[in-house]
Amino acid sequence: MQARQRRCNATHIGSWNDACVSCRPDNPEFCLKCDDFCTSRGCEGYFVTREGHCSVCPAGAASCSDLTGEVRECNSGLGLVGGECRPCKVEECLKCDGDLWTCEKCASPLGDVEANFPDPATGICVPCDKRCRACTGLGTCFQCRLTVLDPVTKTCPPCKVANCYECTESLNQCQMCDEGFYLVEASNTWFADVACN
Repeated sequence: MQARQRRCNATHIGSWNDACVSCRPDNPEFCLKCDDFCTSRGCEGYFVTREGHCSVCPAGAASCSDLTGEVRECNSGLGLVGGECRPCKVEECLKCDGDLWTCEKCASPLGDVEANFPDPATGICVPCDKRCRACTGLGTCFQCRLTVLDPVTKTCPPCKVANCYECTESLNQCQMCDEGFYLVEASNTWFADVACN
């Protein structure tokens, strides 16, 4: 892997210094490829101009097309409408391209992956079932919280052990009991049975 060539000098003054990552071999002032600058807050996109310079994409754009600067993708919380990145109007919405009132991807209030989903009928963000960590809709989980995913029904059924709070390995095997209850192992069987008493 080749390091960035610092001899490229095609970035507009005031822009991110390393935006130009590839220049014409015969002219270090003419950029061929620009790189986007991303942080945890989002990306500032760059594009190559016809003159061979790196220029910042329009406001809110994570990436845009070379030569034209046309927005391809907006940062989180913004939607691409009429060629511009605008704030989504739906609470907890990450992506709303085409219609600012119709969410395509929702944020999660607890930091879990897709703990909310966009309701196709209303366009608003709706929380997954309480046992579901990640879902594509009500009753369609793909990752559970505190229980095991049923691959057939795509749901997160409750633990089968009475008073069990967490059973992430098997519905019949409790790892943690509800508050006020304690794990008790029965020693008269080869595989230890666990109950919450």
